[in-house]
Amino acid sequence: MLPLSKMAAGLGLCTLLILSPLDAALGTEASYTTFAATDFSSTVLPKKGDSLEAQQRAPLFPKQITTKSDIHKLNLSYYGQRGDRFKVRDMKGELLQVHSDDRGEVWTPLWYWTKDAGQVVQLGDMKWITLSNEAKLALTPNSSLTWDNKVASDSEWVAVAQWKSWVGVLANPEPWQQDGEIYQPVLLWIQKQDIASEVPLPPGIFAPSSKVSTDLIRNMASWLLVPGTDSSYVKKLLGAPQFIETSGNLQMENGKPMQLGKTWRYERPDGQFLVTFSQEGKLERNSWIIPGADRSRSIYTGLDYRDSYHFMNTPMSETLQMDPLWRQQGDLDFAYMLAATPDVLLIKGDDGGFSGMHQSSNIYAVTRTDGKKLWQVEAGFGILQAEVADSGDMVTILTDYNPEAKQYENRLRQIRLSDGKVLWERKSEDQGYRVGMGLAKNSVITLETPDMEEKDHLAQLSVFDNTTGKLKWKREVPAKAQIFNAGGQDPYVLVRDQKALNAYDPNSGQVKWTVELQGQQSGYASYDAYYPGGPRINPLEPPSSSRWIQLGDRWMLLDLRTGNSLTVYSLTANERIEIIDERYLLVQRMAKTANHTGVNRSEEQYESVLYDAERGQELWTMKGRASKGTIAEDILYLLADGIPTAVRLGDGTPVWQMNHTTAEAENMSYFAGGGYMVMSDYLLLPYGPNLLVIDRQSGDLLGRMQNMLMGYAELRELESRNGTINRSGDELYVGTANGAIVRFSIREIEQGLRTKDQIQ
Repeated sequence: MLPLSKMAAGLGLCTLLILSPLDAALGTEASYTTFAATDFSSTVLPKKGDSLEAQQRAPLFPKQITTKSDIHKLNLSYYGQRGDRFKVRDMKGELLQVHSDDRGEVWTPLWYWTKDAGQVVQLGDMKWITLSNEAKLALTPNSSLTWDNKVASDSEWVAVAQWKSWVGVLANPEPWQQDGEIYQPVLLWIQKQDIASEVPLPPGIFAPSSKVSTDLIRNMASWLLVPGTDSSYVKKLLGAPQFIETSGNLQMENGKPMQLGKTWRYERPDGQFLVTFSQEGKLERNSWIIPGADRSRSIYTGLDYRDSYHFMNTPMSETLQMDPLWRQQGDLDFAYMLAATPDVLLIKGDDGGFSGMHQSSNIYAVTRTDGKKLWQVEAGFGILQAEVADSGDMVTILTDYNPEAKQYENRLRQIRLSDGKVLWERKSEDQGYRVGMGLAKNSVITLETPDMEEKDHLAQLSVFDNTTGKLKWKREVPAKAQIFNAGGQDPYVLVRDQKALNAYDPNSGQVKWTVELQGQQSGYASYDAYYPGGPRINPLEPPSSSRWIQLGDRWMLLDLRTGNSLTVYSLTANERIEIIDERYLLVQRMAKTANHTGVNRSEEQYESVLYDAERGQELWTMKGRASKGTIAEDILYLLADGIPTAVRLGDGTPVWQMNHTTAEAENMSYFAGGGYMVMSDYLLLPYGPNLLVIDRQSGDLLGRMQNMLMGYAELRELESRNGTINRSGDELYVGTANGAIVRFSIREIEQGLRTKDQIQ
């Protein structure tokens, strides 16, 4: 598919820019030649090799148009926009064959490159019209390419534009989408005298009382609602939105501050339309959500991909109005909860980019009672680690880049949680090593690892007093050693190398216990960037004194106080482990009957197993990839290849699965950013862009929470799984994909849902 970044922005004055190859090569100033349509004989016509620059919207057809062409199957995917440049390849009658790197070779009517086309007026009030039997539809005013009205077989047309005595009507594409392409309506022209009848199109065509079909609205919107359109026009055309929400990030330039606007939602059972405006009230993006697809997919078209079409294979989710207790808006795209104390929440903000596209991340603290921001630390595009001390009043932050000085600088800071005051700090310049950080009881741990992992290079393990910052002890460890601490409550400094996991006394450095590794490290580690395996850590709950840790080819549940193994799971090749709790493991692996001839993992067949570590046995097996498991009573809620599903914990018997129209096995696990949140009668699930509400007993989709934009950021599985949605008693905290951290009352959500059920 060709890039879709140059869709038309609107109508304007039109000129034809002709550059001879010699002038272009010499860089001479371009001269503009205009000519009247359609008496081309009196003009200087473009010739092969000339350069054209569009001054307004111009249709670009993939094939040459003839009178035998079906006007509903012209397969128009793109409109050229002002400033687009093309090379002339050929000219056939009134059609130009032109070429650009973005579009390849396309055909375009010459009339749209004349000054007359710039005088087209968009009708302020659209009309339903019928045509006389003798009427002809022309590709452009005065065009020789015409079609009989009878051949067109449309009983009614929508008139949207006018040029002199000509009226522009929309010919809808059939089909409007096919093989990943979105086809646009084509503007055809009729003589005003050929209109048999006309009726004004009523305002508010997407209002609940409107009888206008969703298909027609979609086609009209694709032609009429272009970037820059004022919100007042959209409201007149579509009607008042059913819901207004905070938009996603509208900033198109990497590294620039986030820009949020407003998204208007229009909802029907057969389609939902989202129109997003800038803070100035100008249209920025359009998005359609279409149900009934055989697989989930998204297609982006238009100027800078600002038009999107999302085809759903799961039920449409109507919006449910639920008011939060508070909402704190951050200034980066994603918000994840890292830690919590009785009074303060520690939040990580992230722009969601990776590699060269990642520019910003930060850490900030907010109060639990009202969400007030207390302080913030910027990390730019560098490393950012943060852990709250076991005392609950300090947070240790490690960064390796100073965005203010715009230079690399390793900074280890101990910050007072209540006001952000730096209690102590250690700085060092980048000297060819990477720094990692962790906490143990009353201690801060750093591990300086050389960038070049040669045999004679060792890493430096250092432990500091968390109150004063004074060095307690240090020692050399193998270059591939890793810190395995998970917070300030850990009793020892935990370091794993290629041979063993060692627990050091945080005060003396004495080895307290050692567990040797057995076998080779599994290919799918617990911290796979694209898999949420390993233990889920709820920042709102106190940590356990035992923890699952991967050591070689074994997962071991260790008592961190003694190093004793409470239970063991031995990995086999290519297994991936998701730890549900200390007893149950969800295991993904290739099925024994799988056809292993596929070159990609997506072509292989999977099965999933629930393992009971207490009994030391597999309880049951199911087809596909099970993930995001959550246990409540005797039910395991999970995603089966990404589809929300509930099964009996003991034997895997299906309880329900969300309705879906998937034609073949498709892994949609990445749709769920965090995992299930279980309430008394309902489930909450971040899924795609929505926070879904699901009936816990039946699996019916009840809707989506209003103004809760969810999303998936690559390479952040741990942050997403641990920090997207969390609960403590009646407190529910959700991090969004437009940078907000939001607190709800569980009780109020359930009361609102029960009231809605009673009304229905």
